[in-house]
Amino acid sequence: MKAKTKCMEMFSGLPDESQQELILDPYGTARTLNVCYLNIKHNTQLGKQILNRLGYKDDKTS
Repeated sequence: MKAKTKCMEMFSGLPDESQQELILDPYGTARTLNVCYLNIKHNTQLGKQILNRLGYKDDKTS
């Protein structure tokens, strides 16, 4: 499963209040999980860095 898919599934399972929680992005800027989700969804460079920082990696299949 792709890292992006895993993160999206985790995010969709969170209550609305939790989606508005502040977290730090890779640059140390406070952002809501919702903003991080949008960056990940739209494959921005920041979104890729957030996935990496959160430890999401694509599964290796042969």
